[in-house]
Amino acid sequence: MRRLNEHNHSRVLPQECAMCSVCHTTEWAGINSNANNILRSARRAIVYEAGETIFHQEDNPAGIYCLMNGLVLLRNLDDFGVETAFRLIFAGQTCGWRSLFAEQPHTASALVLETSTVCFIPSVDVLRMIDVDASLGKRFLKTVARDSGPVDALLLRSAHLNASLRLVHLILILNKYCSKDETGPAISYRLPIKRKHIASFIGTSRETVSRAIKELEESSLAFFRSRTVSIPDIELLKEKFKLTK
Repeated sequence: MRRLNEHNHSRVLPQECAMCSVCHTTEWAGINSNANNILRSARRAIVYEAGETIFHQEDNPAGIYCLMNGLVLLRNLDDFGVETAFRLIFAGQTCGWRSLFAEQPHTASALVLETSTVCFIPSVDVLRMIDVDASLGKRFLKTVARDSGPVDALLLRSAHLNASLRLVHLILILNKYCSKDETGPAISYRLPIKRKHIASFIGTSRETVSRAIKELEESSLAFFRSRTVSIPDIELLKEKFKLTK
């Protein structure tokens, strides 16, 4: 297994986090000068190619990873080798913090889906920054409190919901991150994941996903062309499935 310090795809970071285009969406935004001095000397950027893994399930946490660009999938493998996908990490989001603060091994692996630049901050430096800037710790507490990942995961794989409803839930979750600012009821965006990952998210097979897609298309509620999903009327879609999300 390739360890972080053996990775050879490094790149130069912006001189200050504030100069990074996604900094304002991260926990690092607005840290004080003492924390910023630690961050400036500790962080480093690493470029991962699609198919590489940033950290592995059962690894001890090495630090926190801030995604500057690209796309990362968090997935868990059970003892039978069955994959469960439960979170996508988009640019401007961080990962690795749950295991770091829990002082437990990672319960998932972070798989890179497309070329991604990750800003890595070692554990010891994260904790030092929190010591000198209490507001950083509060921001991570807010991240934990607002984390809908576990709730979304239970909903997406609920045996009490049919596959079409679970697929619609996933489409609406991805819409928040992937669609452009559209004012009308019609939305269209590129799905960031393949059908095998969709199946892993909603706890079913690729064949069942294909049937659910066909059902939505036959009802003219959503159309799928390659990696693009188009929804003529998102409010009608919610109404049909009795959703308010």
